Amino acid sequence: MAFSMKRTLSLILSFAFFISSFGSAFSAQAKSTSQLRSEKQKIQQQIDSAQSKLNKLSAQKQKNEEYLATLRSKINLMQDKIDSLEDDKAALQAEIDAIQVKITQTEQDIADAQAKIDQKQAEFDETYQVYCQRLRAMYISGSASTLEVLLTCKDVSSMLTRAQMVKSVSQQDSAILDELMTKMQEIEKEKKKLVSIKTDDTLMETALHGTHLFPYKLYDDNITDYDFNCIDWHWHTEFEFVYIESGIVHFNVGEDNFDMSEGQGIFINSKVVHKMHSENDAVIPNFLFLPSLIAPKESLIYQKFVLPFLNSSLGYYIFSSSQEWQKEILSEMQKLIQFSRGEINELQISVQLQKIWALITSNVICYPETQNVNSSSLARLQMMMQFIHSNYPESISLLDIAKVGEVSISTALNLFRNVLNTSPVNYLICYRLRKAALLLTNTEKKVSAISIETGFSNTDYFCKTFKRMYSLTPTEYRNVKK
Repeated sequence: MAFSMKRTLSLILSFAFFISSFGSAFSAQAKSTSQLRSEKQKIQQQIDSAQSKLNKLSAQKQKNEEYLATLRSKINLMQDKIDSLEDDKAALQAEIDAIQVKITQTEQDIADAQAKIDQKQAEFDETYQVYCQRLRAMYISGSASTLEVLLTCKDVSSMLTRAQMVKSVSQQDSAILDELMTKMQEIEKEKKKLVSIKTDDTLMETALHGTHLFPYKLYDDNITDYDFNCIDWHWHTEFEFVYIESGIVHFNVGEDNFDMSEGQGIFINSKVVHKMHSENDAVIPNFLFLPSLIAPKESLIYQKFVLPFLNSSLGYYIFSSSQEWQKEILSEMQKLIQFSRGEINELQISVQLQKIWALITSNVICYPETQNVNSSSLARLQMMMQFIHSNYPESISLLDIAKVGEVSISTALNLFRNVLNTSPVNYLICYRLRKAALLLTNTEKKVSAISIETGFSNTDYFCKTFKRMYSLTPTEYRNVKK
């Protein structure tokens, strides 16, 4: 019994120890699980935070990629623009080089013409001095008249001898006078060659007005110095001012035609095609200068007071003494002309130009250029004119000319009539005749060959047309010009 109680007690104590140990273990296990949950929660928070950062980074990455794509696109566009600008630069440089070659050739032609004038002038002066010496000797010796010389003869024989001597002297003097007249005519011919307007295929004047350092030039022109009293169609990048000092001048500027008389003046804008002619003697001093002479292109003055005129539809402006401000401009133009005739003072000329331009900008309203005859239409006209200039020896129809300008036949007719005061076909014929005139003057080619070379299939028709325009046959024209 006692043994049984001991055993029971031992079992109870063992169970109690087991329960106590299990409780301790369970408590420890429960504590460990709570920590794990806490750690798990912390880790999950970290994961969530990392995921959030990752999402933000992904979004930022996408934005950066989109930005880089946009940037690459802009870079490609800029590169295309750079390539295009490089092409334009190369084209412009080629054009500049070509123009420079033309300028050099023109300057050489001018130098050659001036040398010929100087040579012929020297020959004229020499002949003139010989003639003056003869006149002086005759005056000093008190030479009698031809009749007195013959009547004082003793007999018929001496009379015949003296008559022969008088005739010989007279012939010699006449020959000297003829030589003087010939040399004077030759000098005048060379001078006319010197003042002729030289243009390219687009009618742009190729001459350099002034110098690169000071792009300003005064021309003391008389219309009679030019063939047929006409300064033919041309345009230039310079501004031009013309003062009518004497005579009446008919102007063609763009599509407008009008007469100007003594005391009037005109401003012709840059790149505006124009022509001048007169029936009689007309003195028209005119000066040309680049717009940049008013102010540098990058300056505020240029942007505000020069560029609006260049970008405007204003082709020209006529000045007369009827309005005070125009009268003042005419007065300043006259002063500038006088300054330019003497020794050039660049500063004085520049100041005078500023005065004139200030008066113009204060009184003339400029409207922005629209797509009219001054822009797209003129561009089409120039395309058609260039086509004629390049293909005049070939058979060209009115339809061919219109197609080049991408206009209808009626539009082509209107453009030529409104701007050039002629028809496309008549312009073609006149251009062929001008080319023929040059060949007659500068070559020894036969008239028939020149006729074919300039696009005339029939020599008789060529001769009739040539005489109608120049009032001389081709052969007569060649003899006069040479």
